[in-house]
Amino acid sequence: TAHNSQGQSLNVGCINFASCPNLAMAYVMLSHLRSLDVLTILCPFASNKSRCRAPEEVWNELKRLDELAQKTLPLAKECLQWYYGDLSL
Repeated sequence: TAHNSQGQSLNVGCINFASCPNLAMAYVMLSHLRSLDVLTILCPFASNKSRCRAPEEVWNELKRLDELAQKTLPLAKECLQWYYGDLSL
């Protein structure tokens, strides 16, 4: 297991990715191997475990910043026209 190999560098490894609850645990298991050439995979990693969703606060902040950008773009074009000339953004 990942916990049994803690603090060790392994010359060979046999990993069951089906037992990994998330990508972080899979990374921990792989990071103990000196080379991926000596890796045997018993079960593949479930692709649905690799999909993670950012917290709602992050999405709200991204939306806020996008809305702010849309509001400031016309003003920025107007204010910077003297420098850039015609800004067809």
